[in-house]
Amino acid sequence: MPKEHPILFRGVMIRALLEGRKTQTRRLHGPLLAVQPGDRLWVRETFYPAVRVHWPELPHKINPADRRQVAFFSEGFDRSRSGMKGTPSIHMPRWASRILLEVSEVRRQLLQEITTADAIAEGATFVDRGLDAYGAELPGWTMNPPIKDRDLHASPRDAFASLWSTINREAKWRKNPEITAITFRVLEGL
Repeated sequence: MPKEHPILFRGVMIRALLEGRKTQTRRLHGPLLAVQPGDRLWVRETFYPAVRVHWPELPHKINPADRRQVAFFSEGFDRSRSGMKGTPSIHMPRWASRILLEVSEVRRQLLQEITTADAIAEGATFVDRGLDAYGAELPGWTMNPPIKDRDLHASPRDAFASLWSTINREAKWRKNPEITAITFRVLEGL
């Protein structure tokens, strides 16, 4: 039986997982240091208890033990309609997780050793913005579609570096910390 470990993801990376754009993650050494190929990661994300009754179109899960329900707001859903705040991902119980990942590779490396291919596997996406007045391609890599101009970068690595520094304030890109790079495939996802 494979070992299971919880892993937190933000909304933008949840979307990348569900769209099939994300097959890698990088984490500072910590609880995931013990992850090995064949292990499974159950994804923790912000969730909303018992809203399925009011919005049946939302992806949801039901606890088989006690029939409690949770829902996940999808892209474009007007969250202000719910009048509810989400429950932080750190509090998600295992039964409520809708995404299960299977680990295929684990590498220890310095953060800046990430390759262009790795950054794309982290979820970097190219947005075609056309050419500038001189015929050069405008920068258009982002980790966060739909994009805002400030989210666009010249390369997948630059897009990843920007997102990393936003999430990991104490271990910014320029500090080049040691990390664990995990490659996986999505086994389940609503």
